[in-house]
Amino acid sequence: MLSTKEAATRLGVSEPRVRAMLNKHVLEGTKIGRTWAVSEQSVENRMHTRPSAGRPRKDSSTAPAAPSYDIEAARRLYRECRATLSGTFNSAFLNQAESKEEEDFYVAVSTFFLQKRQQELIEQGVF
Repeated sequence: MLSTKEAATRLGVSEPRVRAMLNKHVLEGTKIGRTWAVSEQSVENRMHTRPSAGRPRKDSSTAPAAPSYDIEAARRLYRECRATLSGTFNSAFLNQAESKEEEDFYVAVSTFFLQKRQQELIEQGVF
């Protein structure tokens, strides 16, 4: 059995790191009161299977796949929003929204199409 100081020296890490490794069961040991007795065999095993320094790299094979989007569905949604919200509407229309978020969505989309129309008119020299 080794002290945390001896284990730290052999592994080339700090004593707090050795204690963290013991708490995470990376190293084997026995807690005696407030101190640890570290298994010499677990230190030897760790030395032979020493991981590289730094944080482990994220395994790209376990990374979530990028979401796939249906571009045709998005285009249909765009055309429907343009047809429905590019004109003017009154507060009675907004009062029918089921939530503040829905109301904000209508206003934001309507504002987008209004700004696009204003840009077109400016380019045509109307404004």
